[in-house]
Amino acid sequence: MSLIDRRFRMAGLLKEKWKEFCPHKAKWMKVTAAVFVLALVCAITVPIVYANAEQNKNAEKENGSTLQASGTDSGQSGLINGSGVTEAGTKDQILETDLAYNLALVVEEVYVASGDTVSEGDALYKFTDESLSAAIAWLEKEQASDKTALDTARTDYDAGVLKAEYQRQSDRMQETTAELTYNAETEALAQQVESAAKAIAGADEKIASYTEKLENNTYASEYKLDELLETQTEKGSIASDKENALTARQSSYEAAKAEADPVIQALKQEIASCQQQQENAQGVYDDALNALFAAVLEENTQQPDVSGNTVESSSLSGNTVSDNQVSTDADLKLLVENVKNAKGTVETLEAEYEARQKELQEQNAKLKDLETEVLNAEKELQTAKLEYQKAVNAYNQAYSACSQATEKAKTELESLQNNYANLTAAYQEALIRQISQNLSLKESYDGSMLIGQNADTVYQLTVASLQKAVDAAQETYDQVTGILERISSIAETGTVTAEYDGQLTDVAYEASDRVFGSAVLVSYLDLSDIKVSISVAQDRIAEVAVGDEARITVSGASFSGTVSEIAGQKDSGGSVSSVNYTVTVAIEDESGSLGAGYQAAVILMQPGAVRNPESDSAAANGRNESSAAEE
Repeated sequence: MSLIDRRFRMAGLLKEKWKEFCPHKAKWMKVTAAVFVLALVCAITVPIVYANAEQNKNAEKENGSTLQASGTDSGQSGLINGSGVTEAGTKDQILETDLAYNLALVVEEVYVASGDTVSEGDALYKFTDESLSAAIAWLEKEQASDKTALDTARTDYDAGVLKAEYQRQSDRMQETTAELTYNAETEALAQQVESAAKAIAGADEKIASYTEKLENNTYASEYKLDELLETQTEKGSIASDKENALTARQSSYEAAKAEADPVIQALKQEIASCQQQQENAQGVYDDALNALFAAVLEENTQQPDVSGNTVESSSLSGNTVSDNQVSTDADLKLLVENVKNAKGTVETLEAEYEARQKELQEQNAKLKDLETEVLNAEKELQTAKLEYQKAVNAYNQAYSACSQATEKAKTELESLQNNYANLTAAYQEALIRQISQNLSLKESYDGSMLIGQNADTVYQLTVASLQKAVDAAQETYDQVTGILERISSIAETGTVTAEYDGQLTDVAYEASDRVFGSAVLVSYLDLSDIKVSISVAQDRIAEVAVGDEARITVSGASFSGTVSEIAGQKDSGGSVSSVNYTVTVAIEDESGSLGAGYQAAVILMQPGAVRNPESDSAAANGRNESSAAEE
């Protein structure tokens, strides 16, 4: 809270206390009390001034600037305070008739008066049927006339645009043709010069190249004759080595085969003998196994007695073993031993057979490996011979091509040298032709370009003029149509109804009045448009601008606002120090709690000022309390 606001607030409080203390005291007591109050205010103000000064110094050290709330006579960098009474705006209900005075609507009856509160749809006026019928007839006639004018304007527009476009295309065609012709012909001349120059440059390059190659015999290097001959010799040596290797492998194979054949033959005989012995042993094993199975079966088979009854074998009865049973067990053991011996013989012969078979396979594998080496050597020899033949063919082809290239170079060099003078003459002719013809082409081009320079401008102006006529005719037609619809709607009941809810501040017409042109029928109190006006001194008015933020306090409630208007003239005369300007602030009242006639304190916030909502509100409250105390 600023010093000024604190002082006003304190003075107001003291004044209120004094009124409570001595409402019926004598006049001298009031004077004494006034002196006392003044002394008390000074006593309170001086420490506050000192404290604020110290506080401002500290703030300047911390922030580099000081911002204080003040009245209209405060420092140029401070806030601007003021107070005023809230006012509500108005909104008008307008009837557009487009009627002259002699065709005006005549008011038959007025249903409302200024100060009445109406709802949307309530009747306001009644017009006479005769005036409504006459107005509608005239408006229908005007509408038909305006529709004809609109159709004519549209037709004129379409025809005019086509004509303007044709003229523009015709003018631009000359410009385009001239540009294409100029570019094509100048490009052709330039290409002729460039082509002649390239021909000379190409001839120079080829003459130098052929001369260098023939003098240095570079064709042999280009066709790589030395490398190809070296490759041919290398491939021949490789083929010879492969042939020697094949001979060596064939000899090794024959020697190994001669050595292995007797061994393989002996192994085959041993395998056959072993196989025969194995078959014999298998027969002995099978016989022994069958004898064992038969003995066991006989041992466990039930035997019939003399009387024909069945008697179980003693081995199954569970009684004492007899001598006959012991003899049978010994036979079984002998049979089992025979089976085991026969099986062992079979397994031994099988192992011997497999060993001989494996040895035979190893001998065959060795011969197979040697045979594979011989085959691989034959393939390598064949490949080497093919590579050698390719190398021979490549060298022969390169040598033939080198000889042909050399002869061709000699022929080409001679032809280029003989034709060089002709190339030089052709270049000079092309250059002279380009210089002379470019001058005439440029003159022709500039003349043709002038024809199309203004084509777009003329077209745009023509179309704009046509469109303007259409827009004007459309606007006139739409306006008459809208008015006709409005008057026709009124004619259905003969009455005009309220468009808004609210209190009427003005009723413009009485019975028998004539309504014509653009008529304001009634005005409504607009509580959504609450404003307050304050006075700002001339020396501070330059700090205020439309759109500046403001803080408004009404009955302790704080509202935001914006400067909406600054009066262009002074609101009081006198010296410069006493001249004030009226500043109007629009209040943002989202709650809708405000109306007209409220006392409001206003603080204007300049752009860039540091805002402190608490101190702003306190300052405004202090101003309100001070104003209330003085009242």
